[in-house]
Amino acid sequence: MGKIWCPKKGIRCKELGDNLFLFSFLQPGGKKHAITEGPWEFGGDLLIVVDFDGSKRLKELEFNYAPVWIRVFDLQLGMMNRVTGKVIGDKVGKTLEVETEDDGSAVGSYLRIKVRLDVRKPLLRGVTLEDEDNGDGKWCPIQYEFLPNFCYGCGLLGHVERECDESAGKAEEQQQYGDWLRASPARRRNQGDSRGRGSSGGSLGGIRQQQITVR
Repeated sequence: MGKIWCPKKGIRCKELGDNLFLFSFLQPGGKKHAITEGPWEFGGDLLIVVDFDGSKRLKELEFNYAPVWIRVFDLQLGMMNRVTGKVIGDKVGKTLEVETEDDGSAVGSYLRIKVRLDVRKPLLRGVTLEDEDNGDGKWCPIQYEFLPNFCYGCGLLGHVERECDESAGKAEEQQQYGDWLRASPARRRNQGDSRGRGSSGGSLGGIRQQQITVR
């Protein structure tokens, strides 16, 4: 991850136990990049990054949220804008950013929104929006960029189906989640591959989320 966050000078890493690590950044901007971008993964496992807080004990740190870019499809052209993006983003998590032109519009095949996702909740497969013409509900599917391992049975990040008690005994056709939730190709429109959302290599802790505090 050091080559992604601080490509010139790298980072220092200290293991704190219980799947928790402390990263120190050796060049300006690396810490902000690690905290505000994401989601991050190592070997398919979700990395949750929080800022260092010297006033708290380790058990008081909350590793519950991750920034994620989502893509919302099948929107009416008149709803491809920043206002709609804010409404949808707040349904999925908390809206952090909506990718639009200077005039607030985003005409295209999907609306791209950055949200603060609560990893304790199942992924949403889509949102229902009221049709502007007749008031009927319109289902708009969602895909997630750079999505780490998640369970096809319960929809939670941090584990896979074979380790899920809730999914035990369910047939494959009963699955409500699948790889189709992943945006492909995972790249930002008109800006090329942003690189650095993930890292290759072995997992640090099996199919579990990694917890990282940074300073």
